[in-house]
Amino acid sequence: YSTATEDFVNPTPQMDYLGVSLSFPLPLWNRNKAEITTARSVADQTQKQVESAELKAEVQVRQAFTTYQLMQERVQKFQSELLKGADDVLAAKRFSYEHGNSTLDDLLMAQSADNDVHQAYNSALADAANAFMELERAAGLWDVKF
Repeated sequence: YSTATEDFVNPTPQMDYLGVSLSFPLPLWNRNKAEITTARSVADQTQKQVESAELKAEVQVRQAFTTYQLMQERVQKFQSELLKGADDVLAAKRFSYEHGNSTLDDLLMAQSADNDVHQAYNSALADAANAFMELERAAGLWDVKF
């Protein structure tokens, strides 16, 4: 509400007025907040996947290395003890048979046992070779090209 003035320089009449104001933001530039948040989430997820893959690879290499060590120890056991023991038993049975102190059946059983030990040794060598190849594959060192 405004009253009238009788000022000679600036006369104003009596007025009633009502004002309404409306405002809304104008986007002056797009800050891409949603895209930035999405990109950060994707980057974090990708980083976690990389870490998971690295841990899986490390576990595979450790398992392959442990298996390789066990197979090498098995081969060493055969080479240091079992082969010599089986050969010594066979030689003793053969000597005993040649001098009439044991039967042919005893000699054949000793030969069979010696053959079994040698077959197990060959199997241990094959397992050690397979473990070595698996270790190289897990470590990414496989250099054989077909």
